[in-house]
Amino acid sequence: SANGAGSPVPKVNKTLSKWCETQRVQHRKGKMSSERENRLREIGFDFNPLGKSENVSIQQFSLGTSVSKVFQDPMTGKNRPFSGKISDYDQVSKLYEITYEDGDVEVVGEEEVTEIMRN
Repeated sequence: SANGAGSPVPKVNKTLSKWCETQRVQHRKGKMSSERENRLREIGFDFNPLGKSENVSIQQFSLGTSVSKVFQDPMTGKNRPFSGKISDYDQVSKLYEITYEDGDVEVVGEEEVTEIMRN
């Protein structure tokens, strides 16, 4: 609205208002790195200032989150940990894409990501 109602940042500072909304959209779509999310949370940034109910799946792990999982190394035939990062999240299927150091990609659900993070 014209007076800024419904926006946590007064429209007087349109640049800041737009920046805040961009951060919220990136976070909501799962396109924000865990580092950026953590830094914003540290300064008290409110990702949902109006308490909007989101009908989409809530992403539990941020893009860029580091993981490590044991696979068989094709060069040696021995099991070893491969490092990777969460590279994508699909809110409809609720599946995460993990890209590992050797370029392999794995698509897993939240429970499996949780299990990977425990190990």
